[in-house]
Amino acid sequence: MSIRRSAERLWLSAAQASGILEIEASKKAVAALETALEAATNRRAAALASHDEVVSQHASTQQQLTSLMQRRESWDSVDVTRFTELTAKEHALKGGISAALHERSEAEVEAERAQRSYLRAMQDKYAAEILLGEKNKLLSTGVWLALLACNTTIFVGTQVLLQRREAHRADFLREAATSAAVAAVAAERERLFRQGFRAASVRPDDSRGEAPQGRRAAGGSAAVADAEAAAEAAEEAAADEEFGRGRDEGRASGVIGSGAVGLCTEGDAGGSREWGGRSTGQGRGG
Repeated sequence: MSIRRSAERLWLSAAQASGILEIEASKKAVAALETALEAATNRRAAALASHDEVVSQHASTQQQLTSLMQRRESWDSVDVTRFTELTAKEHALKGGISAALHERSEAEVEAERAQRSYLRAMQDKYAAEILLGEKNKLLSTGVWLALLACNTTIFVGTQVLLQRREAHRADFLREAATSAAVAAVAAERERLFRQGFRAASVRPDDSRGEAPQGRRAAGGSAAVADAEAAAEAAEEAAADEEFGRGRDEGRASGVIGSGAVGLCTEGDAGGSREWGGRSTGQGRGG
């Protein structure tokens, strides 16, 4: 019951705010005034018929009196009685004509008043219906604009969030690829330095160690090349993931990595040349 009462109160509030109650009241008023107009119209028609009947009877009575007066010299007792009755009837009909005329006038005035009230109520009803239609149009337009704004906000917010997520993902991939490339280059450089130190500790007159040393140097150069290729591939993949925005940064990182590897290679070559020079000097000194 409480839910039903709450729903009824809510409906009454909405109907009152929108103008539905006003339209319902206008419809009831129009129906009542229409009934009153029909009653006034019937009364006016009855008054008109009564007035016409009384006037017709009065005219007939006057004709009979005129005919009787024309032969007044030949009256007998019956004619005298008839004259008396017709005179009394004429007098009564005159009073009836006055009463019928008054009733007719009142009925016409009441009918005109009822007609004006009915027309005014119809105009109020139509005005309320037009106002309700305009309110509904404004309400529907406002709801449509609100839904459009909400949809636009959701769409724009979703696009912004997606762009930010893709940007963070691309940055993360780029940083991961760059870190992996730098770590690979550093590991390869350390390994080459260790191989150079181990080669430097071998005696120079050991002819059997020259071939393995050359193979180790060649293997180190190949490993450096593989590390550089892996770093460049990782940087290109990261640049593609960030929708082309980090392509220049990836290439710059690739260039920096290649320069670091080149510097490491040059340092290794310089160390090899230095070790060769030392070996040559030791040979000459021997």
